Parts: sequence; structure tokens; C-alpha cells
Amino acid sequence: MAGGAAEQAAFGDVEGGVDDVGKVRSLLRQLQLSRPQCELKERSAALQAKQVLERNAEAYGALRTAMAERQPLEVCIQAAVQANLEQPLTLS
Repeated sequence: MAGGAAEQAAFGDVEGGVDDVGKVRSLLRQLQLSRPQCELKERSAALQAKQVLERNAEAYGALRTAMAERQPLEVCIQAAVQANLEQPLTLS
């Protein structure tokens, strides 16, 4: 769900994430939730992912920049960590 939220934030459109949504739907069906309950849970998960990205925009931006520059994974992680030192990560 976070991948779709990130794609929406970065490009204004979501083309990927079908696999993520499919996995969430499969899990929710296994829990034997009604269709409206499943839809509500899906929307809630997507909203939570979007909010985490918004609250951590500095780290997300630093990560996106490092990835766009095709930096090694270690450099990408360090860019996000450094941004969090300047603006701490918030999950709630």
C-alpha cells in the first residue's frame, strides 16, 4: 500500500501496486470480512500509508533524490536517516 501511496505522491497517478492491493484483499478475505468491511480496510491502509509519507516528507524526498541519482542502497538509506536526524520520523 505504501508503494501506491508513494507513486501517487510523486507522480499524481498510480500504475503499480496491483500486487499489494491483491495481497491485502486476499488477507482480508481470509479474515472473512464482508465486502464493505474489506473496502473500508483497504481505504484505511492506503490513507495511513499516505499520511506516513506526508509526515515524513523530508526523509521521503531525500530517499527519492538518492534513488533518482541511482545511488547505492547504503547511500539511499543514509540520505533518509540524515533527513530524519533533521526532522524525526513520525509514524502516528
